[in-house]
Amino acid sequence: MTQAERHLASAQHALASAQKTTGAQIPMGEAIFVPHLPARILTVATLGATVGSGSNSGSNSRQRGSSSSAAVQLGSGKVSLSAFAPISQARLLRPGMKGTARSDVSGAKFVVRIVSVRGPRLTLVPVGRIPGSVVGQNVQVTITASRVRSFIVPVAAVSTGQSNETFVTLSTGGGQTKTVPVRLGVSSGGLQAVTPVKSGGLHPGDLVVLGIGSAKHG
Repeated sequence: MTQAERHLASAQHALASAQKTTGAQIPMGEAIFVPHLPARILTVATLGATVGSGSNSGSNSRQRGSSSSAAVQLGSGKVSLSAFAPISQARLLRPGMKGTARSDVSGAKFVVRIVSVRGPRLTLVPVGRIPGSVVGQNVQVTITASRVRSFIVPVAAVSTGQSNETFVTLSTGGGQTKTVPVRLGVSSGGLQAVTPVKSGGLHPGDLVVLGIGSAKHG
């Protein structure tokens, strides 16, 4: 083996050792510092751009007044969602509840969790990974507030006492009535979901007084 071959073998061995220690090396122009992780690509304005070049936001690069923008926009840090709900529904929600968010644009779905409820305003965070394309898009969030068995009665069957407790009045026959304290659930279309404060306070088919309506399982 010639001296040149020995030098080559030694250099190749040193290179292999350096690669194991330091990993792959890339030009500094191909790296970017991200202050917070995780990070994701939000938009790509120009493909094939060279280092140091900019992209024009206008369709005609010779048009005066056209401004330049970055070829790639990165987003870093944690993603959060701001949402609003009617007060009647927001009061049923608690931090820690999970739901499903669906993008209005792409239809992509991902799991979210409530972190705060302040009046009608909700703050949620994704659970696990989310599609990068949904950042900045409007989403619809569906949350199951409760799976408690409830009864559906006409809204007019619900009354409020002097101490702000809510109750329904049942017809027990013979012109007699009794009141049953209830907790309110979701209201929609003139109907109200109610749950008796004491288990067994309501039964399917009970007659509620307003006029006379019929309580039924929901």
